[in-house]
Amino acid sequence: MAVRRRVVLSVDDRREVEDLARAGKKILAIKHVRTTGRAVPRNESLPSPDAPSLREAKHIVEMMMGEMDPRVEPSAVLGSGYQIKSVVVDIAGEGQVELDLDTLQMRFLQELSSLGLDDVQHLLKLTDFIADWQKG
Repeated sequence: MAVRRRVVLSVDDRREVEDLARAGKKILAIKHVRTTGRAVPRNESLPSPDAPSLREAKHIVEMMMGEMDPRVEPSAVLGSGYQIKSVVVDIAGEGQVELDLDTLQMRFLQELSSLGLDDVQHLLKLTDFIADWQKG
């Protein structure tokens, strides 16, 4: 299965899509998602790599309207618009250090001998949770 993308809409655009969906204007809602939404990650095989495809926009609107067939895996989900770029960690002996998620994971692994396997496992699960949440 292809990577399921996350479609992000501004608050105003999300309200507009919800209003159109409630009014039964499904095609207009789909068009609005396609023209105002930003899909991540980029799909370089599409003419507009950051724009939701027709199928992705349709799935987003059908989920909003409660019309999505539960047997069908959605090609995209509606994302929150938030993305965690870095985390500030208070490290004993170093003070506050700002790290991106990849560097934070590496730091946890480097500290395996001092933190212990159980603690490192829990910390890595935390960073995995954040990364998965951002993917939708």
